[in-house]
Amino acid sequence: MDYLYDSEVAGIRRFLRLIVLRGGTFWKTNAYAPYPVWLWLNGHEWTKRQLEKAGIGYEALDNGFGSCNDPEKLQKVCDRLGPGAVKNFFWRWLDRLPSPFTPADMRAGYVYDLAFRQFEVSDTRVFERPQAGRMWFEA
Repeated sequence: MDYLYDSEVAGIRRFLRLIVLRGGTFWKTNAYAPYPVWLWLNGHEWTKRQLEKAGIGYEALDNGFGSCNDPEKLQKVCDRLGPGAVKNFFWRWLDRLPSPFTPADMRAGYVYDLAFRQFEVSDTRVFERPQAGRMWFEA
């Protein structure tokens, strides 16, 4: 899906392009200098795709895993998701999506530089008993 949003703030007209990519991801750009890009990734969706590529079976929850045929490999895949994987994703899609920079701009050194403003990590442990969850959060 591709959405184009147009708004006017204090007399300045701005255009926003929101591109919803597969796998719980979106890419948002603005058509005004300095041409910022926001990238949102869902780590669980990324992990699911990596498990599918490796042929590892799993039971998916809404935003996590209920079970996995190889829990150790699941943990290794999860451990790989970090700045390097996000940077690879960013640079791979940067070449495919619309950009305000022309090839001449890029040759002259005008390119994006990726900065992490927010990187959230959550613990999605599944507890068999409510008391175990309470002990986890109160410890």
